[in-house]
Amino acid sequence: MNILLVGPGNSPAKFGGFFLDKAKKDGHKIKTLSHGVGIVTPDSSYANFKDPEDFKLKLMDLLQDIDRIDLFLYNSNGGAGINSPHQFTAGYYVDVEGWVDSAYIHGICLNLAVSTSLLKMDTSSSAVFLSSSASYLINRDNYLQHASYFGFKGIQNQMMRGYAEYNDKGVTFSVFAPHIPYEDPETAEKVMTNLYYRATNLRKEDNGKIIQFYPPEGNPHYHDK
Repeated sequence: MNILLVGPGNSPAKFGGFFLDKAKKDGHKIKTLSHGVGIVTPDSSYANFKDPEDFKLKLMDLLQDIDRIDLFLYNSNGGAGINSPHQFTAGYYVDVEGWVDSAYIHGICLNLAVSTSLLKMDTSSSAVFLSSSASYLINRDNYLQHASYFGFKGIQNQMMRGYAEYNDKGVTFSVFAPHIPYEDPETAEKVMTNLYYRATNLRKEDNGKIIQFYPPEGNPHYHDK
């Protein structure tokens, strides 16, 4: 399987690194694109996610030696905007640059990456965006301060639905909305293992769906509301 992973991270204990290591061990050909600078190899590259031209060129260079992409995986983290309680108080400074950075990381580069990757995808290909249930569960009582982060994850949910409906290659698109308890490594590994196996075995009926993975077992199930 040819896999493109945008956002592998730098820790094997987190999902991006976990997925990368497991895919390699299972014999998949996996290409990774990361934000920032680093050592470039035929299978891994770095781009400035705030420079659309640089991002697209680095992605095209990375993909030039493969004919097709079986699985596209977008795993964006970080960004800024409004993500702490004091930012909601009267007269507080608005982090305009942080908002713009987040738009690039979570929205614009995802759009660019999918548009470019679709050129090498077909009806047997799949695409997964890593989101969070907090992006659509408004009446929760935790993590309320992370408004811009989960808001941009909500944009990714909407992009997935649009691509699932309108992409012209017959590609299966889905959003994964896990809760990975990194503070509990054993449970986190269970959840990440189920994420990995569902991503590498996505089904046609998963098209347009949000799939949730919750502890303790992390078994996949649809969000159907």
